[in-house]
Amino acid sequence: MTTDSSRLTKVARGRPDKITILELGCGRALPALGLVSHLLDSGYGGSIHVILQDLDPATIDSVTKVSAEQALNQLPSDLRALVSTEYIAASWDEFRSCDHNVDVILSSECVYRSDLFESHAGVIARSLSPSGVAIIAAKRYYFGCGGGTIDFADFMDNSSFGLKSELVQVVENGMSNAREILEVFSTPI
Repeated sequence: MTTDSSRLTKVARGRPDKITILELGCGRALPALGLVSHLLDSGYGGSIHVILQDLDPATIDSVTKVSAEQALNQLPSDLRALVSTEYIAASWDEFRSCDHNVDVILSSECVYRSDLFESHAGVIARSLSPSGVAIIAAKRYYFGCGGGTIDFADFMDNSSFGLKSELVQVVENGMSNAREILEVFSTPI
C-alpha cells in the first residue's frame, strides 16, 4: 500500500503525539511496517502503536512477530523506541480490544469473499476513531469468491455501520485483475 492519501496525511498531522495503526489479516505485516517506515522517514516524532491481527496464532508467532521484529530492529535505536507492537490472534468477530481508538486501519487482500464483509466492516466500525481512515487494498474482483473492492465498497456505502468508501488508486498492468485501494472513513451521524 503506497497511497499517501490526504486523509492519511491529515490523520498523522492531527495526531502529533501518538498514532495507533491496526493491520487486519496482517500475515507478514508489510503494510503496517511500510506505514511505520513512511511516518518515521517523513519526520513523525510521536509514538507509534502498531496492532497486528491475524486469525491464526501460528501465523502470529512464526511469521508476523519475526517479520515485525526484523524490520523494527533495523531502525536506529532512537526511532525504534517510538514504536510499540501488540499481536492479536482472533477472528474479526472476536476482535474487540480497541473500540474507536485506532487512527489508521490497514487491510490487504482481506475482502476476497462477500461473506466476510460484515465481520471485516464490523472491526473497522468498532475500531476506527471518528477522524481516522482505513486503507483497503485488494483486487477489483475475486472470481468465484464473490468478493473484491467494488462489492466491498458497495457493501460499506449501503451498510448501517456509518462508514463510507472512496476509491483512491487503481493499479492495472493489462495482464491481470486490477488492484485497487479504497479509503474507508466515518460519516457524521
